[in-house]
Amino acid sequence: MLRSLFTAVTGVRAHQTMLDVTGNNIANANTTGFKKDFTIFADMMYQAQKYASGAGDTRGGVNPAQVGLGVSVSAIETIHTQGSASYTGNPSDMMIQGRGFFVYRSGTQTYYSRSGATVLDANSDLVQAGTGNYLQGYKISEDPLDPTQYVRASDLSNVNIQLGKKIEPKATSEVRFQCNLDSRSNAYLPYGYPDLPFNTRAGLSKNDPSGTAKVSFGGDDFDLSFNTALTTGSTGTGYLTITFDDGVTNPAPTIVFDMIGINDDGTPVLDITNTPNNPITLGPSGTNSYNILYDDDTGLLKLQDATTNEVVFQNNLKIGMNYKSFSVTDTTQSPKITYPIIAEFNEAVVTNGSASELAQTGATLTMWWEDPAAPGSVNQMQAQVYFNPDGTFASVNPITGTFPGPFNATSLIIEPSDNGQYLEIKQAKDPTNPTNFQNVSQINIGGYHATKTTIYDSLGNQHTLEVNFKKDTKENRWRWEAFLVNDDAEIEYNVGIPNPNCGEIEFNGDGTINNVVSSDGTRHSVSDGENVYMEIDIPFSLDGTENSSSVILNFGGGIGKNAGDTLNGVTQFASETTTKAVYQDGYPMGVLENYSIGQDGTITGAYSNGKNIPLYRVAIATFANEQGLEKIGDTMFRETVNSGTANIDPAQVNGKGTIISQTLEMSNVDLTEEFTHLIIAQRGFQANTRVITTSDQILEEVVNLKR
Repeated sequence: MLRSLFTAVTGVRAHQTMLDVTGNNIANANTTGFKKDFTIFADMMYQAQKYASGAGDTRGGVNPAQVGLGVSVSAIETIHTQGSASYTGNPSDMMIQGRGFFVYRSGTQTYYSRSGATVLDANSDLVQAGTGNYLQGYKISEDPLDPTQYVRASDLSNVNIQLGKKIEPKATSEVRFQCNLDSRSNAYLPYGYPDLPFNTRAGLSKNDPSGTAKVSFGGDDFDLSFNTALTTGSTGTGYLTITFDDGVTNPAPTIVFDMIGINDDGTPVLDITNTPNNPITLGPSGTNSYNILYDDDTGLLKLQDATTNEVVFQNNLKIGMNYKSFSVTDTTQSPKITYPIIAEFNEAVVTNGSASELAQTGATLTMWWEDPAAPGSVNQMQAQVYFNPDGTFASVNPITGTFPGPFNATSLIIEPSDNGQYLEIKQAKDPTNPTNFQNVSQINIGGYHATKTTIYDSLGNQHTLEVNFKKDTKENRWRWEAFLVNDDAEIEYNVGIPNPNCGEIEFNGDGTINNVVSSDGTRHSVSDGENVYMEIDIPFSLDGTENSSSVILNFGGGIGKNAGDTLNGVTQFASETTTKAVYQDGYPMGVLENYSIGQDGTITGAYSNGKNIPLYRVAIATFANEQGLEKIGDTMFRETVNSGTANIDPAQVNGKGTIISQTLEMSNVDLTEEFTHLIIAQRGFQANTRVITTSDQILEEVVNLKR
């Protein structure tokens, strides 16, 4: 009888422990980061009444007869399931989504917790709310090899965020360029039909030093030259001429094109019916006759052997055409009349100014127009356009020549834009009373691209650096020029940046950059294993006496002066020009105003100067056996011999969880489940007490036997 009493006592004690565990879970149902516990029972030792025996020849086997001596609490396991998220809006609150524990330090002790409720203390350290334990993280600093990247320290430290702390200004030391310069661009400001290089647009052989293209057919070699004459009509010179010079025949045979109209696509309508000779005779012997075939719809020109009908030469003229097309409308007529116009620059150089002032160079802008009422009749207007030293448009003399409809030099005008990057073509809304104008088109600078970026001196003063790119007439070359822009947006020439402030970029045939050459001959070449860059000295004071800075113009895609992948730099592919300054490393003084925490645990400081600089990366610890951790209160855990050593990394590294900012993890206690456990513990407790009372009653009967 006494044995049953002791057995029941163990049951009472075990279920009392279960009640204690369940009660603690319920008490911490709203504790941030709390992980619930689960009670596991195990039966205790057994007293054998009879041992087992095996089967024999005369009888079978007998099972053992054992009486148990009660129950014990074999384990109280911590359940590390994910708790629900609770948004707080506090920027320093964090939650781990996934595996891991925040790392805290108090003195020499290191603790771990799922609670990311932190606040800034008086020393600007992030500490756990209520305990003051220091949050641990990895300090982040700028990569000394690549200022665009940051590296984290290898050792843990207290996370310290000093709101209001200043960072000193940094002078710009590098400006990095990327993307593309369009290989299809014509040389800087060529319009119409470029004279050279003809072969780059026709697929012929490489130009020889004389600037002509070699072609060979009929057993003879010809120097192919090509030019525009800016005239109309069958005058013998024509609008477009292609000359086949065999070095013997004089004059060299020439195909003459007349412009007799304007196509809907804004290209000239060319006609060869008035070519002096068709067929033409080519070759030193003068015996080879070729028919000239030209289709203006396709732009395809063919030379056909007059005897065999074999096509010996062909080229598409439309490929080389580069015109600006627009139209003006005569609103005084009913119905209105629209006049198509195409515009081109010629190669003539004109000057504007005297010896006492800076002479501006310029060129003649010719605009051809067709009268819809007189098809085949092409007229022309001209204007002298002048350029600034940097190649931008400076001024335009009034238009002269024959005007369409009722327009004249006061009702149809051309003006440079404020920045000189294009010409604005304006039409008076009422040509007979030109007081109110509207833009009808603009003419951009051909083969030109400029990019501006803000740079800083050592005091944090802001300056504007402009670097422009101009397509060279030499194959696969662009010219680069660097300027400072002053406060009223006028470029300072030869003042802000001393020589070398210009040079050339040379590309390979595959569109990748080969080398950069400055005006003084300094060369950086990819073939020499270098990054393609140019270093210029900028006296920000503009007088060159103080506050100067050396700035690298990085065209090659490397880091600083280190070689890199040239595809990340400036390229010359047949795609739209998009080159821009994508990075500069300077900034003015700033004050830390705020901070935010990213999913990877990076704490980023937001400064008043617009800089966002990573400061720390929150540390997260994982364990081989997280159930082996010891709870020490304040939702803290401590490492034990059975938990394994803490494996500490930043968030999202080596299986670590993700950080959710401004959010805390709630307790993973499920009240419904706990109340169920409470009922089970209560019934178990009651049942064991009944065993005690029943045993007591039986013992009382035994005692009464003596009476």
